[in-house]
Amino acid sequence: MTAPAQGADGGIPLHNLLGFEVHPEADGPISRVSMPVRAESFGVNDNLHGGALATLVDLASALAAVRTRVIDLEVESLVTADIHIRYLGQPRTDSVTASAQVVRDGRQMIVIECKIHDGGGHLISSADVGMMVVPRRRPLPS
Repeated sequence: MTAPAQGADGGIPLHNLLGFEVHPEADGPISRVSMPVRAESFGVNDNLHGGALATLVDLASALAAVRTRVIDLEVESLVTADIHIRYLGQPRTDSVTASAQVVRDGRQMIVIECKIHDGGGHLISSADVGMMVVPRRRPLPS
């Protein structure tokens, strides 16, 4: 069973455009998010765009972080401090899945490891992500 990737506002437009699906049945601290391989996520060479994969890594990593640490969204925000992604290949199937797990839940920094595989188990990318819990920021005025 999967669910669309949703935020408090009913959905994040970029996640919806890319067709992200969150797998709530993932085991324990591991989060899983899938993305179809389709034109909306392609770059100029008709291959998956690195930015689409980075966005997938970012969401899967954030979900892993909130499985590990309680975050009060009324007063705190989870923000990405850094991402290091290694792009290792192109998918051979019609979808890819990111699996993320917290490596270290430190006082200030949460470190997450994330890997993306295609439906056949072929490794597409590997990433290290740093996230921080900070005081909630107000949206920019329109």
